[in-house]
Amino acid sequence: MKGRYLSDFPQEEYEDRCKKARNLMDDHGLDMLLLTQEENLTYFSGFRPILTGESKDRAHLYHILILPREGSPVLVLPLVMRGNAQIMSWVDDLRFFLADWTFAPFLSVNPSDPIDLVEKAITELKLENKTIGLELGGNTRIDMSQRDFQTIRQSLIKAQFVDASDLLWQMRTLKSAQEIQHIRKACGISCKAFQTTLETMKRGMTDKEITRTFYKATLDQGSEDMPSKMILVVRAGKERYGLAFTRPSGYKIKEGDIVLMDGGANWKGYWCDMTRIACVGAPSSRQKKLFDCALKSQESALDKVRAGIPIKNVAASAVDTARKLGCERNLPYTSHGHGIGLSVHEPPYIGVKSEGELRAGMVVTIEPTFYDETALNYITKGIGEHGAEGVFYVEDNVVVTTNGSENLTPLSKDLWIVK
Repeated sequence: MKGRYLSDFPQEEYEDRCKKARNLMDDHGLDMLLLTQEENLTYFSGFRPILTGESKDRAHLYHILILPREGSPVLVLPLVMRGNAQIMSWVDDLRFFLADWTFAPFLSVNPSDPIDLVEKAITELKLENKTIGLELGGNTRIDMSQRDFQTIRQSLIKAQFVDASDLLWQMRTLKSAQEIQHIRKACGISCKAFQTTLETMKRGMTDKEITRTFYKATLDQGSEDMPSKMILVVRAGKERYGLAFTRPSGYKIKEGDIVLMDGGANWKGYWCDMTRIACVGAPSSRQKKLFDCALKSQESALDKVRAGIPIKNVAASAVDTARKLGCERNLPYTSHGHGIGLSVHEPPYIGVKSEGELRAGMVVTIEPTFYDETALNYITKGIGEHGAEGVFYVEDNVVVTTNGSENLTPLSKDLWIVK
């Protein structure tokens, strides 16, 4: 590799992915993949966008990979990303565009259009009348404006555009040994950050302070990648247990509060997503029972995780345990976990209606989620949740193996008591 010292994997890893994709493209009747979603583009090209955000302006955030079944891949990027691409991506055919305001006129750099570059590359590859796979299915998306996408379709009117999401997930759900190492690193950082946060938690601390403690701890443990990605959802207080993804509000934790922390760090694009629970002071008998249900249901599901088992059987084990413990009515969801990798939530989903089997190399989370009756009434009926005693789940990240699983988040799952 030509000085690509910021590459997340050796070049051979990317070449192997592309080889597998081409074999699958042959099976699926595809002649090329046209990829724009950050995670898919990163997976195959090694280029990891530095700029992120809701605004997908063409000047900075259009990143497009053309992966033909035969021939070399083409990566179309903003000109400002030239340096990044040359030290990150293994792709040799790099083509750059720029908005007309990007450089001053005296530099004599002509404006160019990303869509024109895409159309030209496809034509050069003689694929303008072939079958092109796109990110059209579940958990995928086309990261460009509808107008630009329609321009491509109208220009390549003889091409057939089809969904390639099954192919993409067929690959991404099975992690390589090096991908698992990246997730393991993210989990190690997260476990230490959770431990630090739990040890420093005290009465009167705000959810903002808890979140800040966790974020600082992840940075102290080495999660300073660029862009620096991390997430922590803190749910504490009677009016917050029915919320899903809460922003820190300044709420001060007090006696009797369940403090649920859900999230994790990111390492070279790969996520950890784990959950641990604390209680401020001694838990009530109801809190003890629901926490016990959550922990035992999760552990029963974890015991089922191994290659070859139907995914729905893993979820069913959690439900069966909840039923035996008398807590099934507090378990409102049918999905009790998910895959994790370049996305926090990705296939396979661990649900009672899920199809397919677990396979060695998958990395999944297990997290059956229990609510007390008051919080559950708020979620299902909109009835005020004053008096709710908590939301209860523990979440681990595990690698599926032939004989079982390897837990990547071995931090104690006991209910932490805040003195």
